[in-house]
Amino acid sequence: MTTIAILSTRLYGQDGVSVEARKWERAYRSLGCETVLIAGELGATDTPHMVIPELAFTHPQIISLNERAFGPPLAVSERKNLRREIEALADTIERQLQAALACLRVDVLSVENALAIPMNLPLGLALQRLIAGGQTTIARHHDFYWEKERFRRNNVGWLLRAAFPPSQGPIRHVTINDQARRELYQKRGVDAQWVPNAFDFDSIQGIDSYNRDLPQSLGVVPDHKLILQPTRIVPRKGIERSIELVARLRNDYGLPGTLVISGPAGDEGRTYADEIQSKAESLGVPLICAADRIGLEREVVEGRKTYAIGDAYAHADLVTFPSDQEGFGNPVIEAAVYCKPLFVNRYPVLDDILNLAGGEFDFIVIEGSVDDEAVARANHLLTDPPVREQVVAHNFQVARRHFSMEHLPHKLKLLLESFNNGSIVV
Repeated sequence: MTTIAILSTRLYGQDGVSVEARKWERAYRSLGCETVLIAGELGATDTPHMVIPELAFTHPQIISLNERAFGPPLAVSERKNLRREIEALADTIERQLQAALACLRVDVLSVENALAIPMNLPLGLALQRLIAGGQTTIARHHDFYWEKERFRRNNVGWLLRAAFPPSQGPIRHVTINDQARRELYQKRGVDAQWVPNAFDFDSIQGIDSYNRDLPQSLGVVPDHKLILQPTRIVPRKGIERSIELVARLRNDYGLPGTLVISGPAGDEGRTYADEIQSKAESLGVPLICAADRIGLEREVVEGRKTYAIGDAYAHADLVTFPSDQEGFGNPVIEAAVYCKPLFVNRYPVLDDILNLAGGEFDFIVIEGSVDDEAVARANHLLTDPPVREQVVAHNFQVARRHFSMEHLPHKLKLLLESFNNGSIVV
């Protein structure tokens, strides 16, 4: 039996990488593979696993290295010191990974974004060395460092070119959008396979006895429309546009709403969270940041409920996703899966999703700003049930044709069989 280790800095969290890693874990298992997990931070799981603290991007040493790597230009001597520290920690991580792979009897590494986005530089270097030494690896790239402004000014160009991502050794590259696949080839001459994110259409949860009280429990104002933004609170998510939409629905059409944000703040500091709170207050928009009540799974701790993200979708009257930049953008398809209308900004990769679906999706799409037409369309979908049902039923069928989980195992099987003329048997 083939054993596959899914590896990332963080797994089983609420972030998109963690969510997608869980889907690949299920797909690998459906092929008869055994799966194990290796991460720096790991949520609750029954899968065999190993936690290596130095893999986490929140580890103090990693934070210190990143501050210098992506800060102001360093003098030559300081750059040399930085390189020595990165290489020394990479030595430690490489030894830990070798021990983990041997202990867990791993055949294939399945790396989630740790070779694309440089959140942990020593980990990238350690993985590059392991792969060059013969470790069979599938590297899924959710977003590359050159897509992020904060990584463009750096003192570690040597490492970014070598390991983010590496090109030598038994490695197969996967991107989650076609634009990234093209850019990877243009910038590095590296071929990759485009495997869009996939979704489970058979596990949709509606309103039931557990989640029936969600709006009241979260504090949604009675008789308000529940507008859900299922994202973390970071600047690129464009939450200020959702606030403006809710304000305009009330001011232009007399339609009151409460904006619920399901994800946490803090990954990129607290400044943006404070900014959107102030904007909501200034526009009189009820804003609920519900990361402490909405997670990946249902849970009751000391009598206090935590709801799954599906519970939030079940109650949403409208889903907002006005993001500026995404590797894929799961809420686009999740809104269709849960039969909810979607308000979305045309971020670069959105066209990949729309084109893959043959242009069939019927969303409220804006071009950077909340215009009159978008507000009017949102009001129409929120107040005309027959039109709403027709739109969401259509989007559900489009999504099911193009983004179902049932297609994923076959794609992963082909990847595994591509190594060494089929030496990986599944």
